Amino acid sequence: MLLLAQRFRTIAPSQTGRRLITTTLWSVVAEGLSRGLLLLSMVVVARTLGTESYGEFGMVRSTISVFATLGGMGLGLTANRFVAQYRDKDKQYSGHIIGSSYLIATASGVFVGLAVLLGARQLAAGALHAPQLVNSFRISALLLLLSAINGAQIGILQGLEAYGRLALGSLIQGVSALIFLVAGSHFYGVQGAVGGLLVYTCAGALIFHGLIRRELRRQEIPVIYTDFAATLPIFWKFSLPVMLAGIAIAPLKWLAETMLVRKVGFAELGIFAASMTVATVLNTLVGTLNAPLISLAANVDGAPNTRKMQYVNLYGSWYMMVLLALPIVVFPRLASLPFGDKYATTQFYAVTLLLSLYCALMMYYQGVMRLVALNGSMWFGFYTNLLEGASLLLGFFLFADRGAAGLALAYVFSYIVRVLASMPHLFGTKIIPARLLFDKYFILSLALLSALVAFQVRALP
Repeated sequence: MLLLAQRFRTIAPSQTGRRLITTTLWSVVAEGLSRGLLLLSMVVVARTLGTESYGEFGMVRSTISVFATLGGMGLGLTANRFVAQYRDKDKQYSGHIIGSSYLIATASGVFVGLAVLLGARQLAAGALHAPQLVNSFRISALLLLLSAINGAQIGILQGLEAYGRLALGSLIQGVSALIFLVAGSHFYGVQGAVGGLLVYTCAGALIFHGLIRRELRRQEIPVIYTDFAATLPIFWKFSLPVMLAGIAIAPLKWLAETMLVRKVGFAELGIFAASMTVATVLNTLVGTLNAPLISLAANVDGAPNTRKMQYVNLYGSWYMMVLLALPIVVFPRLASLPFGDKYATTQFYAVTLLLSLYCALMMYYQGVMRLVALNGSMWFGFYTNLLEGASLLLGFFLFADRGAAGLALAYVFSYIVRVLASMPHLFGTKIIPARLLFDKYFILSLALLSALVAFQVRALP
């Protein structure tokens, strides 16, 4: 942590450093408002629904996320990366990217939305043996269309470095989540909670559309919907592998959760979903560093390859996650306080501890993928995601008798496999120098965190 601070202080006085500080602070505000209010809503929904119904809601959300990965087409990351790269030196081409992002998001959103609408009964009654969820899946169809557009919009604003506008939109969207998710779950149960997600996503799509138009006028960037062929190489080489990377893992995670439900029921999935909400809070707080680093490094010539910027890119998320996760790892009972007595169980604490370690490994790998993304090798993410998904299923088969804790353990196992399997490629391509990849402070902090999590899990009654 001290070394990271020293690295950060050396770049802070520069123009790049000042931009990094400014964009990161605005990103923290934007993500904190949107995700923070959404996650607060999820905590209230979990308390309102209880473990069984919250498990059902979690299953609907997991299913939506599988189709949302296909509908999103990797457009958020693509827009962030390439709008940032071209917005100053080629405004016309940047406008082509923005227009194409909107068109692809709409088309893919319609496609996956129709697929879910037509297959709602088969998903609920056939795959999950839960016919009571049919209407919830039907509501999700429109949600998927809006979600695809919403993801592209956020990437566009990030690429424009319009984090102030993003924060404003996130506030409005977050407030809508707090109102409609909580009210929907209170009055209409699982179906109402899904309806609340729909209102949340719709509010974001509307407000972000208006904010993007204002920011484009300010930066004098036109939105061009014609001549899609001009941007096809970017979407083929970057968006497609990003989308496939998500598709490679999302269905396998869904399958693991489906197997958990069939083996031990929705209550265990409710415990897992609540613990994952805690993990998502940590990921959200740390993830605020991701978008500014990508857009900044893409916009500043030579920035991705400087040693100082590489160190912050690779380890910034890791050290932030370790710092934020420590209180929960040391005092796991803190995690159950927002959810109430129904979740104050040994199983919940074990799952939360294991997912904290999983999140830490994820943040380390997020740093790896930032550097990979900036060097354009996005197919690497597809292959490693596929390996992670296969390892997750294998891990769940090994630990299935532990229920929700077994699934959490499988998540940790899958990421360990992914990290280890990635090393030969990273060494061979030299995207990340070996001395940086195996930084001694990182190895020491990883060993200490892993040992602490293992000790705490074993010490649970």
